[in-house]
Amino acid sequence: EDEVRGEPEEACGAGYNIDDVEKQRALYCGMHAINNVLIREPEKRVKEIQMMHSVNNILQSIGIKSLMKGKDALYTPNVGSYSIYVVGDALSRATGFTVHQYSTKNSRFVDLGATAMMKNLRDHKKNLVVHSGAHYIALNYMETGDWCFVESLYGGKLRKMTDGQVSDYLM
Repeated sequence: EDEVRGEPEEACGAGYNIDDVEKQRALYCGMHAINNVLIREPEKRVKEIQMMHSVNNILQSIGIKSLMKGKDALYTPNVGSYSIYVVGDALSRATGFTVHQYSTKNSRFVDLGATAMMKNLRDHKKNLVVHSGAHYIALNYMETGDWCFVESLYGGKLRKMTDGQVSDYLM
C-alpha cells in the first residue's frame, strides 16, 4: 500500500464518508476517480456507458483511418484502463466544466513552482483527478482550504491533506 501523508478520513469533514468512496473494481480507476471527485454530488457520477460515450466521442473526432489504433489507445474492453483523454472528456461531461489536463513533469506546473501551482489550484477551487503512472486518484478542494485525498484502492481511503502535502504528492 502506497502511504499518503495526511490526517485520517474523519478529518475531511462533512460530506466525505468512507462508505461513499467508490471502491476499485478491475482497472476502472479512471471512472472511480471521477466519481470520487463527485463524492458530494452523487447524482453526477458516471457509469461505464458514459465512459464509452466519451471513447466514441473521441474516436469520432480523430477520423476513420485512426479508428482501430485509437480505440486500443483509449481503453481496454471489459477491463477499464481508460486513457487520460477519456477520463477528461467524461469528467467534463459530468460536471459541465472544461477539464484542463496538466502533467506535473514537463508542464507549466514545473515552471510555476510548487507555491504558485498550489495558489493557482486554490484560487480556482479545482477538484483534481490525478493520474500517477498506472492509477488515478481524486483530490477534492475543501472549504477549509485543505484537500481531501480520495483513493479507490485498499477498500477506499480518505485523507485530509495540506497544500504542502498535496504539492509534495503532485511534484
